[in-house]
Amino acid sequence: ARLIPIQITIAKNHSKSMDKFFNNWEMWTKKLTDHKIEIETTFLWITEDKRMRDKVPKKKRYTRQGEKLINPEYTEVFITVKDVNNEIGMALESARSE
Repeated sequence: ARLIPIQITIAKNHSKSMDKFFNNWEMWTKKLTDHKIEIETTFLWITEDKRMRDKVPKKKRYTRQGEKLINPEYTEVFITVKDVNNEIGMALESARSE
């Protein structure tokens, strides 16, 4: 299964939405993993001017209660508003230059 959560932002400073997204990961994906279905995740950011692709490794935390998954391995991809819609991207560029 391929899962692609999408975050759209033109703010220069914003919270890392994927941290909140992965808080309930094990609960959301339990039915798939119980049936041995592999999940490939790409966290897609649509931003004003950043283009990038990065592989993020699986991260766990160990506590007295046991092992807790912070996030699975996933790919983080940044594309621009202009990549999605050139007209809106150009209007955003124009508004920023005023």
